[in-house]
Amino acid sequence: MLELLRASSGALGFLLEVSVRAFAVGLLAAPAAWLLRNRGPELRHALWAAVLAAMLLLPVLTPLLPPVYLSAGIAAPEIPSPAIILPPRASQLPSHPLPAPRPSRTVAWPVLLLAAYLMVAAILLLRVAVSVRRTGRILAAARPLRDEALLQAMADLSLAAGRGFPLPPLCESDAVPVPFAAGWREPAIVLPANWREWDPFRQRAVLAHELAHLRRLDWPLSVMAAMNRAVFFFHPLAWFIERRLAALAEESCDASALAVSGDPRCYAAVLFDFAAQLPNRAVPATAMARSSKVGVRIERLISANLTVPRPLGKLTWCALAALALPVLYAAASLQPGQQPLPPVTIERQAESPFPRNSIPGANTTPQQAAELEQRLAQNPHDLDARARLIGYYFSNGYIPRWLDHLTWAIDNHPEASLHETYSSRVAADRAMVQDAGVWQRLQDLWRRKAIENPSNVDVLLHAAEFFRTIDRLESRRLFEAARVAAPEDRRALGALVGIWMIDLRLFTRDFPEQDRRAEEALDEFLRGKDADLIGNVGMLVQPKNLDFLVDTNPRAHGGNEEFQRWRVEMQRRQLNASELLLARAAQLDPSNPKWPEALQKLRSLTQPAAAPVPPETPKRINVGAGVQERMLIESPPPKYPPLARQARIQGDVKFSIVINPEGDVTFVTLVSGHPLLVQAAVDAVKQYRYRPTLLNGQPVEVATQVTVPFRLPD
Repeated sequence: MLELLRASSGALGFLLEVSVRAFAVGLLAAPAAWLLRNRGPELRHALWAAVLAAMLLLPVLTPLLPPVYLSAGIAAPEIPSPAIILPPRASQLPSHPLPAPRPSRTVAWPVLLLAAYLMVAAILLLRVAVSVRRTGRILAAARPLRDEALLQAMADLSLAAGRGFPLPPLCESDAVPVPFAAGWREPAIVLPANWREWDPFRQRAVLAHELAHLRRLDWPLSVMAAMNRAVFFFHPLAWFIERRLAALAEESCDASALAVSGDPRCYAAVLFDFAAQLPNRAVPATAMARSSKVGVRIERLISANLTVPRPLGKLTWCALAALALPVLYAAASLQPGQQPLPPVTIERQAESPFPRNSIPGANTTPQQAAELEQRLAQNPHDLDARARLIGYYFSNGYIPRWLDHLTWAIDNHPEASLHETYSSRVAADRAMVQDAGVWQRLQDLWRRKAIENPSNVDVLLHAAEFFRTIDRLESRRLFEAARVAAPEDRRALGALVGIWMIDLRLFTRDFPEQDRRAEEALDEFLRGKDADLIGNVGMLVQPKNLDFLVDTNPRAHGGNEEFQRWRVEMQRRQLNASELLLARAAQLDPSNPKWPEALQKLRSLTQPAAAPVPPETPKRINVGAGVQERMLIESPPPKYPPLARQARIQGDVKFSIVINPEGDVTFVTLVSGHPLLVQAAVDAVKQYRYRPTLLNGQPVEVATQVTVPFRLPD
């Protein structure tokens, strides 16, 4: 029972905390909405939609994001003294057994409150599900409309609104007296059965209104608002957001319909007529004239207090996201008070691949740590004391103090050998430095120190080691800078050899994308100028043994024929890469006999053995799109489809293609692209001509990708 009480109290406390955070977001949004009251409904609708998204995300983000404490100070850890319990004397022992304690009659209010909340929330969510289900049944039972005049009017309105094709389904139903728009994957517009009695003005106004609902995704947003209101039914903000979003959506759609019809009085009469036909039962959320404040809408129409809505541009959405994301992060992560330190546990073992005593200061006692702190107070540049304190604080879980000392050491002594210890190098692990701001500061510090010390090889090596697991390209660039600063220092050479060996992990099985990246890395590496680096990688990249060259039985080493064939092909390609790298090293440094000798030895081992077994030419090989593009002979431009040109549709269409040994495209598979552009792109690709691709002197099929661009003139 006690555990249930604790769990219920924790759940209610979390619900209250999330509600307060959501209320704070609403307080921030209210002044912004007031300032934007004269800017049209679109921007205010987007603002309150962002508040709705924040309210739904806060229960998920609050426990996931690391807390950010408002106070800069750090509370000192409390080390409770163990309680001393003395055994009772004989005279103090009771002579008779104590009576059994009576069961408590205290009402478990947290449990009852949580049960009541869950029951009400479940009922409200069930009502939302029933409403969505009923809308889905209406959509499923609705009859498609084939009226050419009505469809042409909808096409004209859709193009005028910038929606284009394909058009949404248009249906009729006997189940609703007013039109509405709804749906998830394929939203549709549903008209009542008496739509044929409408005049052309009413038809165009209704279609313009409902097309605006579809363009704005109002129905899914209304379902989200209803779910939010069901979860936070006790929160006034949830009810306000649902009603405000519905009102702003209707205001925007009314403005869109009025821009098409041009007669506010006639359009107001249409709204009033639909409002009079509404039944008492619930109707879909986007039903025309559904709002209980139809009078306000009619008054706004009559007073001409509507502006033509303009869809929000990309710049506006980016600005809104740039403002909303920090607010959401702060609302989910800010915590009052000071950040506590973890309790002191001297027995805690540092998670290290090395023995505990290999970390400087790991076995330091608290008294010794205090003495080391006094030494640093007198001489901050005492690196021995600082290294031991870094190891002590890391090993015992004082993460903030460990990071403080480590940051000082990076800022003041980036060349010091203490950065080569495990307790310093582990700072590159994001799991250890959970504060994103501190982790970014460590990266910025190492970047700045590398820029300030371009000739200090120790600083460059320490910075490169820090970035090795974070940014491989930056780590490689720093190692190369250290190699230039001190060519005789073999540490940078060894690190670069290891990095390039990983990048040249050649020719994995069933992963053509990795093969392509390995080939690109090999091409880039062959353009380098460091003969020593290229030669060492060339000697290491070749396979361990060459028995496969004389093995004529594909099952000699066990396994199936396909695996053995892949193994032989992989090792042959490794040999080819090794030969290319050694030849490049010999070309760059002809005075060094090491590389020509290694190249001659490799050729002497492979050429005689490879003669009896000619290499098997594969039926098809994978080639990167950039490489195969240079083999292109004929590429007629695609014909722009008139319908796509009229709808201002542009973009790229990507295909996976197969090229036969003669250079003709024989197979085309769509990867991505707009449906109106696909057929024109297929017709163009089928006319492409390539130069034959040779492997071992024989033409082979090639599988690659091709992109067909469609661009309209500005």
